[in-house]
Amino acid sequence: MKTERTHWIDIARGIGIIFIIYGHLLVKESSSFLLYSFHIPLFFFLSGAVYNPRKYANFFTFLKKSAKTLLLPYFVVSFIFFVLWLTGLKSHELFSHQSIKQFLSIFYANSDIFMVFNAVLWFLPALFVTRLLFAVVYRQFTQTRTIILALLCFSVFGYLLAVVFAPNLKLPFGAEVALSAVVFYGAGFLWNQSEKAKALLFKYKYFLFILLLALGSYITTVDFNTFGQ
Repeated sequence: MKTERTHWIDIARGIGIIFIIYGHLLVKESSSFLLYSFHIPLFFFLSGAVYNPRKYANFFTFLKKSAKTLLLPYFVVSFIFFVLWLTGLKSHELFSHQSIKQFLSIFYANSDIFMVFNAVLWFLPALFVTRLLFAVVYRQFTQTRTIILALLCFSVFGYLLAVVFAPNLKLPFGAEVALSAVVFYGAGFLWNQSEKAKALLFKYKYFLFILLLALGSYITTVDFNTFGQ
């Protein structure tokens, strides 16, 4: 049976992709900080919104499906770009320490820091870990209130780890990102499960847009003044 696509999610993803491309092309770092503050969380939110635990018979089925849709494309594209990167090296550099390090970094799957080629691939393994993490949370805490409480704990822990204790930490498969990303993923799932929440969002969409834009601008300013150049 063919599944009908949710058009607004496709549109939101398209807008997010445009913002990602535009953000990477911006010259002013202060402007790019505004886009970085929401376009990646947007993708995690949208991924959570389409998560349907009833589609999977068990956790292993979900794990297998997630690996097929996220990790398989990641490794295929990574190996292709690695081979293309090798073609630019001299013959004596093919088995150098640098080339071996780049090859092994594919399996570490945190290309945001280790890969010198196509570093944007970091998102796929990070989303993989995020999906599994929320699936575990959902299986352990079935009530909405307990899920929200668990997400709040992840929010605090992810912030403390990324900002206070280990801002330069890079874990395999972007696990350090998943600790914070699961909050947005879970928010998307919970929002899509609540018809009342969706009705309120669409009813006050213009007000919420202005409110979130103002709040995002403020947070972005603080973030840039703290971590920007």
